[in-house]
Amino acid sequence: MPPRKKSEPSNAETTHSGFSLDTRPIQAKMPENDPAAEAQRLNQEVETARIGNGYINILDLENPLIFGTYNDRPEKMSEINKMMTSFERHGIQSMDEKNALVIIIERSRLSGNQSLDVPWTDINALPHVRFLDTAGLTLASGQHRVAALRKLMQTHTDELVVQLKRLERLQNIDNPSPAQQEEHRDLREHIAELKGATQIKGKWGVKLYDADILLASGKHLARHLSRNQSLHVYTETEGEVLVSLLRDMADANERDGQAGAISVLQKEIKGSEKEKNTRNSKILHNTSLMLCLMEDILPLGPHYRKRKELTVRWLHQAMNVSMGMYTRWMSRQADVLRLLASQDEFPKYQDTCNMIEVIAAGGKDAETTHARVVELRAQILASEPGDFTIFSKFLPAIDNEAIKHFAKFKGALGTWDPHYETCLAQYRTSVLNLFKAAWKTKNKGGRTADELVWLDRVMARMNLWLVPLAEIHMPLPLMTGSVMDNVWESLEAVSEGFLETSRWFEPLIDTHHIHTPYGHTLDDSTEALFRSVERQPGLQVSAAVNDIFTILWDARTTSLLQLHNKMSTGPMQVKMQGRPHDKKTFTYQWSIAPVSLKQSALALYNVVKPLGPQGISKLEPSDLKMNGMAGIVSTGWEWQRPSAQKNATREIQPSVNAIMLESHFADQYRPAIINNAIIGKFRTQLQNVMISRQIVTQLSLNPGGSRSGGLGLAAQKSWNFWDGLSVTAAVSQSDAEMSLERQTAEVKKQERLASDRVDRDIIMKAQKSIMNLALARSHRGKKAPVSKEVADALNILADALSLSASRVRLRTLHDKDDFVFRRRRDHRNLNVPLIVAEPDEHTLDDSSEDDESQVEEIDAPKGPKAPPKKSEGKRNVPDKSTPAEVQKPKLTLKQKGKARQPDPASPSSSENDSPVRLLEDGPKEPDTTITKKTAEPVDASAEIERPIPRPRPIAKKTRREVPDEQPGKPAHQRPLHDAHLTYRTVPSVVPEANADVVVPDIPMSPLSQMDEDTPNDPAHHAVDQNAQDDTVVAPPSLPLVTPDELAEEIDTLRRSTRQKQKATAP
Repeated sequence: MPPRKKSEPSNAETTHSGFSLDTRPIQAKMPENDPAAEAQRLNQEVETARIGNGYINILDLENPLIFGTYNDRPEKMSEINKMMTSFERHGIQSMDEKNALVIIIERSRLSGNQSLDVPWTDINALPHVRFLDTAGLTLASGQHRVAALRKLMQTHTDELVVQLKRLERLQNIDNPSPAQQEEHRDLREHIAELKGATQIKGKWGVKLYDADILLASGKHLARHLSRNQSLHVYTETEGEVLVSLLRDMADANERDGQAGAISVLQKEIKGSEKEKNTRNSKILHNTSLMLCLMEDILPLGPHYRKRKELTVRWLHQAMNVSMGMYTRWMSRQADVLRLLASQDEFPKYQDTCNMIEVIAAGGKDAETTHARVVELRAQILASEPGDFTIFSKFLPAIDNEAIKHFAKFKGALGTWDPHYETCLAQYRTSVLNLFKAAWKTKNKGGRTADELVWLDRVMARMNLWLVPLAEIHMPLPLMTGSVMDNVWESLEAVSEGFLETSRWFEPLIDTHHIHTPYGHTLDDSTEALFRSVERQPGLQVSAAVNDIFTILWDARTTSLLQLHNKMSTGPMQVKMQGRPHDKKTFTYQWSIAPVSLKQSALALYNVVKPLGPQGISKLEPSDLKMNGMAGIVSTGWEWQRPSAQKNATREIQPSVNAIMLESHFADQYRPAIINNAIIGKFRTQLQNVMISRQIVTQLSLNPGGSRSGGLGLAAQKSWNFWDGLSVTAAVSQSDAEMSLERQTAEVKKQERLASDRVDRDIIMKAQKSIMNLALARSHRGKKAPVSKEVADALNILADALSLSASRVRLRTLHDKDDFVFRRRRDHRNLNVPLIVAEPDEHTLDDSSEDDESQVEEIDAPKGPKAPPKKSEGKRNVPDKSTPAEVQKPKLTLKQKGKARQPDPASPSSSENDSPVRLLEDGPKEPDTTITKKTAEPVDASAEIERPIPRPRPIAKKTRREVPDEQPGKPAHQRPLHDAHLTYRTVPSVVPEANADVVVPDIPMSPLSQMDEDTPNDPAHHAVDQNAQDDTVVAPPSLPLVTPDELAEEIDTLRRSTRQKQKATAP
């Protein structure tokens, strides 16, 4: 075996395990496969095949465009719609180099007499590319851009075809009149403008590459050229995603109707759930809203395109209570525009103006004319809907008129308010003048006689529709942006009323999210109300929904307003907080529920559990009468879905319990509300609509009228709300109406309650922010309770802020900063919840021997624990290991009292100057001379008692203070400070420097510290002596106590100490 060669010295370092570490400098290593370098190399190779630049007219090209040869990306309608949105918002940037289309073509197919070697910097110099044949052109990319442009230009092309036909008809006239000659000239000008727009928008920049060079070594260069841009492309916003989806739904709606649009929506919902986009999912699950945006908002053009109704963020936040009402209001107003644009027969515009003048004059024909106007309004409602997009270009101008005329009107639109009627009349005149200027003056656009007749009818319909008819019709302005904002605010202003009304139809409005947090069936309260109406069996759904909406809309300023005010009061808001809002509170509420309620819930669950997807169709008539079954039928919670049946204990039973618990909770507060005259009549109207819209004898809620009834077979039409509560006969048959004065009072009350609610939310938010601080808790940890001292201070702060808010609101209302505020009359209780906290059991008011022993134990060095001594357990036996001069004798209560007494021989002392006597008799001016005193001998065998805690000082009232205090109030309700009180501290008796007993001093207030810093001036002391009787002996940071409370606290502490000693004694 040959000998080993000696290793040459290197820079390796040998470890103790025998492995060597390479310590040489690390050199840079370039990546073997750099995507950026590879893309740059391919770009250079592609440029060698570049022929030149130019432009083509996509819309006027004989050569068909071929896509997908070198990439297999399919054409998606969503991408096309997104591109159309970009065109409308940012314009068509067709001549930008980065947007140029790439054509791969043989050089021999290009016309030879054209120069394509033109740089892109000079766009105007780019030539129009001409081809020698009409064969297809292979494009590397751009299929969505071309499709979006063609779809956008289709409208212009259709209009051009129509105008050319009109021009041809005019040219075929043998002897045209002067008007027809003028129309012919205007029509030629308009056609020229359309052709010019088509030519400009069809012009698109292209880059041409030689196919022979590009494909010489394979298709990899062509595929590289077909790729999208390698740089980062910003993803589309949520609003763009929403608009693109609405376009896809509109396309499907044109092909397959509403079912096709819903099918596209369902596919998008599945994709959104996979991406876990909760905001989009919440919006997409609201089918009524999506259909409304698709059919009623998107087609009306740019005026609505930048509105909040097409932004995901606003829709997600607003979908809480009123979105169901708002959605149906938008649909109704869009239908009004369709009816106004109808082409059915109707009187002329001038005839309608004459009718309005006759009614306003009040002559003998006024009544007959009024009846004719009522008939024409009914004729408008029965008209065939027309093309409402004719209003699109006028909407911005109409909105400006609405802003101008309704700017000073602060109430709700569509009410019988004289100020509103005046504003509406001015608005109607201005809007009609807009249409007259556009449609009747110069006959712009070369319109035919039939079109002019149609537009005149549109104006006639608008003229009559915007005129109020007493007790029949109070119109709203046309739906524009400012009107939509006003309506949304008016609906949100009575949100508590809508929420409570929705609870009458849907039992799980408040508790659905607890057990199904990812469900979106009950996201919006009023939407859940209308869906509950739609689910009722044997009902004329469309008519019932329209009637319910009409009642709710008309009641928003009367019955709903009063219901909102009742539900917004402080006591009612506190009561509503009793509903469970999470699993913890729900579990607690269910645990204390009555046993009979739990038994009914269990019986209901046993019946519902085996039903499966067939739902209530499998129920027997006896089961339909069960307590709570009406809630199961009414709820929008999807208990029939197969996934719920797989684990019924987890999915179905908690919601059944929630329905029963909501029924029990409603019994406690709802009867008093619905038996109000106005609210009871409102509830009866809703119930009568549901009864009148039933088709045949059917399943009826609570046919017997008893509280325990549920569903049953009825021999006649009957219906009741799921809670089974009925309005008394006197209330249901009353003719109570809310007068105009009462409405005004309710509006003022609504404003005041809204202000109270805002102030209450601000105070509670401030309290919560302080409670979340770590230093506000009694110990470490996120779940540590709030300190009692902090809770008491926050309660006092809430009372002070409530008082201050009432004062500011009163003076703001009267616009006078020095307006007199009377507490008893003007102070409004905001009903801020009281913060309750338990005192910390490990906190003592003063230092004690337990504290000293704890400190000694902490400071002592850690080591092995010493064996117990024989004297252990006898607290009065001194430790012999400690020097006698270091040991401190432990005194009994009597001994401590004696030790604190100064020397009787001292001239500045008194035998009654003990702390307890001092607190009872009041403070005395301390002598500045410190007298030495000696502690009395200590009896080691005496009984040891827990030392008295530091007594809190007593507060005395001054003569100027109003005697309105209530000593029996809790500490958190007594003020910590009053402007009429002067705070001082109890002077401590200072012992001798070498005394064995140390009496800790009471912390001094800032005022006391200021007194100590004051020079020793006789006049100063004289003033203090004179004011001594009127001072309050208390630091500002301590609550005020009475001598009786202090003595009771000392006795309680003494008894608890003795009990602890007995419990720990061997």
